[in-house]
Amino acid sequence: MPLKTPYMVSRTSRLAKQPHVPTWLIVSALLLTVQSANSQSISAPEFDASLDLNLARTEAQDADFINERDTGQVELELTLDAKQSLGKWASLVGRLQLSSRRFSRSELNNDDETFAYDLERLFLQVNAGDNLRFRLGRQSFDDPMEFIWDEDLDGLRLSFDFGNTELELSQTREDWFEASTLDRVDKIDNTYGALKLRPNKNTIWTPYVIQRAGDAFGDSPDFDSTWIGLQAIVQPKGSSWRYWFHATAMDGTETDPDSNSDIDLQGQAVQLGLNWTANVAWEPTFTLAVSHASGGERDERFRQTGLHGNDFALNNKTTFRYLGEVLDPELTNIRILTAGVGATITKKWTADIAVHSYQQVEIEDNLRGSDIEFEPLGLDDDLGIGADLVVNYEHNKQLNLIMTSGRFVPGDAFSDGRDDAWIARLEVEYNF
Repeated sequence: MPLKTPYMVSRTSRLAKQPHVPTWLIVSALLLTVQSANSQSISAPEFDASLDLNLARTEAQDADFINERDTGQVELELTLDAKQSLGKWASLVGRLQLSSRRFSRSELNNDDETFAYDLERLFLQVNAGDNLRFRLGRQSFDDPMEFIWDEDLDGLRLSFDFGNTELELSQTREDWFEASTLDRVDKIDNTYGALKLRPNKNTIWTPYVIQRAGDAFGDSPDFDSTWIGLQAIVQPKGSSWRYWFHATAMDGTETDPDSNSDIDLQGQAVQLGLNWTANVAWEPTFTLAVSHASGGERDERFRQTGLHGNDFALNNKTTFRYLGEVLDPELTNIRILTAGVGATITKKWTADIAVHSYQQVEIEDNLRGSDIEFEPLGLDDDLGIGADLVVNYEHNKQLNLIMTSGRFVPGDAFSDGRDDAWIARLEVEYNF
């Protein structure tokens, strides 16, 4: 099973409830605050809805049939969006998601996974002039490569926007107030600052710093870590070339549960990628990329933030898990070489193919954050090879289909005779 740590928290790892703050109390406080300060008329609310159907099947098992994963999954999600204007300079935004999931393995079916609701967003946005904006409440946070985060978090975000330059500051916590059937026990505070530089439409340079401090929960220790990095996605105006660059370093402490003493943490990671789009039929985009994260002992191993998603339009066509759909590892103690090609087959059809080669930086007997359920033996650094095919059909603005298939062939790092792991998934999205 994937190693669970403070830096990789599954949204299905719910052990106990936090103190409950009723949702109606949060909403009422926000409305009263704005209404008392804003005398302008309030227009009618805006509503949107979308229906998302996910069909997936995964399979991975070892030679001795001890650890196996042969699972079918059906998930239906109904997303309701609402926006209430509170005058010229303020608005209230909400998103509620209702979902139902079924698995082919009975031991995976429980009350929390059969039906769930989640208040994904509920925030007050205030535009104070042309340059300053702040949001208070539950809101979505992400970065272009979802390396830092891809989560809905509670807190305050300030944005100072001056056209091509934006300064963003935020203080957040995940599930600060309870508004979901998916309860959490961890209390991790996030402090974030970034400067976003956009010299043209398709280019963004982002130096950033994020600090996370969390109390012990479950089997996870206290920790306090900081990531400092530079992320860039660059496409010169009118060019057929695009490249991305990401370098980050982490530093912090973690409490050893055995000795109750602090352990110093550090690590580095770097990502480089290059695209070229040919000016021919289908407009094929060719990609070469490398991702590397330090390994070694516990205090030298890079860790991602735990809020990451690792989704990116690798070949500049469709967003998918660019480190591999099947293995989907956390970028820690690993080196990944990727080659890909994407094409626009018609106005409605696009396709992406990506091949990945995986290698451990330092040989060890675990693979942090991976989606497969078996571990390496710790005798060889060759993890294996993965391949993905992603096909996107956009019928119109209302109907979109994404078909994903992937395969992972284990390398010498795993036991002999281990079967390949694979995934097949169909996602149908309809916007009302």
